[in-house]
Amino acid sequence: MLQVRSPVLGIHNNQVSGFLLTPVPPTQEVTIDIKPGDPSNTINLRSNRVIPVAILMSASFDALQVDPATVRLAGAAVKVAGNSGHFLAHAEDVNGDGLPDLLCQVYTDQFTVEEGATTAVLEARTFGGQLLQGEDTITIVGNR
Repeated sequence: MLQVRSPVLGIHNNQVSGFLLTPVPPTQEVTIDIKPGDPSNTINLRSNRVIPVAILMSASFDALQVDPATVRLAGAAVKVAGNSGHFLAHAEDVNGDGLPDLLCQVYTDQFTVEEGATTAVLEARTFGGQLLQGEDTITIVGNR
């Protein structure tokens, strides 16, 4: 487990000093599928739409424990439905393995990838605070 040095206030001879070593939890790698069923994973950066990304469940990972509010795919957040505050994310078995995956709709106009990028990284947290990361290949079309 990595540790991060965080400043801690300590006063000695009228000087503020000190560091506290804080453990950083390891990031769990997860499997994602951008645009399930579409092997090209084409993303139009000029589009003002959403695209689906699935966070896949496995025997060792419960995708339904992912907090949709924390999901970022290449910087793009999960869409919120109108004024309801509900995220467009639901359980669905997208890969046919009998396990429910978390299918999220993310904004294409929020992508922070450049034209020519070939992968997109998803970062998220579970409701319990576990850091998650996954990636999938993409094909970028259009430019901003």
